[in-house]
Amino acid sequence: MIVNASTGVGTGDTAAKTATDSYELQPQSTLSPLDQDFIDRLNQTIEDNIMQKDIDLTFVTGKMAMSHSTFYRKVKALTGMTATEYIRKRRLRYCYQLLQSGDYNVSQAAIMTGFNQMAHFRETFKKEFGILPSEVLTLRKSAADGSAEPGRAEPGR
Repeated sequence: MIVNASTGVGTGDTAAKTATDSYELQPQSTLSPLDQDFIDRLNQTIEDNIMQKDIDLTFVTGKMAMSHSTFYRKVKALTGMTATEYIRKRRLRYCYQLLQSGDYNVSQAAIMTGFNQMAHFRETFKKEFGILPSEVLTLRKSAADGSAEPGRAEPGR
C-alpha cells in the first residue's frame, strides 16, 4: 500500500515512524486529479468533524454525496484500507500532532479527536505508532530538555 503524504494515512508498526511521514499512499503524480480531489475532500470532511465520535460511513458518505458501496470501493482502491480504518488513522494522526504540540494532555487530545474510551484509544494508538500516547509527551519533553533516550528513535523524526 502506498499513501500520499498529504493524506496522512498508512500503517505505523514501529516507534520510529511518524504521524506525518510514515504514511505513503501513492506518489501524488500517480493519483489522477479527480482521485487527489476525492482524497482532499475526504480528509477535509474528516478534519472538519474530527471531534465527533460517530464519524462513520453513513455520516461521511452523506457529506461526500456518494453511495456506501461506491465510497468504500474508492477508498479501498486509493488507500488499500477500509474507509473505517482510513478515518481511524486520520484521527490518530491528528491526535499524535496534538500531543507533539505539547499543548494538550493525553485525555484532551483523545477527546478532541473523537476517542471517548481511553483504554480503546491507548490500544489503537499503540498499535498504530508503536508507543503509548503518554510516551509522545515524554519523548517531546526529553527532546526539549536535550535528554532524549539514546538508541530510541523519537516518533516524528
